[in-house]
Amino acid sequence: MAHNDTPQLSQDTVFDLLSSSRRRFIVHRLKAGSGEIDLQTLAAELAAKEAKIDQEELNAQQRKRTYVSLYQTHIPKLAEADVVRYDAEAGVVREGPTLEAVAAYFETTDQHRRWEPVYIGISIGGLAGILIAAGLGSLVVATVIGAIVMIAVGALSVVEYRQEQ
Repeated sequence: MAHNDTPQLSQDTVFDLLSSSRRRFIVHRLKAGSGEIDLQTLAAELAAKEAKIDQEELNAQQRKRTYVSLYQTHIPKLAEADVVRYDAEAGVVREGPTLEAVAAYFETTDQHRRWEPVYIGISIGGLAGILIAAGLGSLVVATVIGAIVMIAVGALSVVEYRQEQ
């Protein structure tokens, strides 16, 4: 264990665990919920997501196929790494001590996605301003707008970099 008493997993282990979309779904679902979920409910949610239909539209075969896959493959693999705890008697999957270490990889990804619309918006707005100014024959204004856009993108890059540190 690290000095902060949080169980650690190697990056290779985390990448192996996250290589399956079904295991990623389980981690996301536990983080988004109360930290535990009934395996039958989890299987139904996943089957509906994969089939891109409402849970009520699932047939018994779709539910069973997903349930068996979770029960036999994905839950044991996550349990072996202490990402989840499975109570077979109650049929409940609970958050394990290393779930946070695995979920941390999602937080980094989500943080990057949050910045994309900002950069795209500044780029499109700046380009539109430059084209309008240039179309009106004002190259000085177009140059100033270009400089402002470059300064804004540079400043946002610094802010984003500092947030990741």
